[in-house]
Amino acid sequence: MRRTLVWPALVLGALLTSLPAEASGPFYVSGAIANASTDLDVSAEFQRLISDEDEGWSLGVGFHISRHLAIEGVYHDFGTAREDTICTPDVLCTALVAPAKADSSAVTISILPHWPLSENVFLYGRLGIASWDSDVSEAFSDFKLASVDDEELVYGAGIRFAIAGPIGAFAEIARVADTFETISVGATWGF
Repeated sequence: MRRTLVWPALVLGALLTSLPAEASGPFYVSGAIANASTDLDVSAEFQRLISDEDEGWSLGVGFHISRHLAIEGVYHDFGTAREDTICTPDVLCTALVAPAKADSSAVTISILPHWPLSENVFLYGRLGIASWDSDVSEAFSDFKLASVDDEELVYGAGIRFAIAGPIGAFAEIARVADTFETISVGATWGF
């Protein structure tokens, strides 16, 4: 994923949220905070496995194709994961003098099938593709060690609540292959 996609996505989200609240239609915007877990294996670049948790966030735009199906594009910031040890079969686990950190983000496109539990509560699934990148650097000096990116499957499940008019809330757990996992809570606004 290229960092140049971030600003257009944020500007589009800001423009969409400035539309009047009375126009509740098939489009919606979402925002969430998350606990993001990272398991980044950069052994191809150098012998490191970065596994950590941090706070993350996401902003998205979606479209309800029907009551039971939506399509959604989301920008995710997974926060900063820090490495504190190096453990390989050939080397003893030792504390690093200069541990690595990874700043990671992704853009996802997903379909979300919905199953209504009541008029205002829906279970949903998530299946799509994620384009992610991680900038790996030394934790103390910010010296860049590597940049890693990939496209992988994103999948998850959650529950949505219609609160009042165009406003809703959701809770979700999602994974990007075996690299990232998020547990998030957020809000939606339909227009």
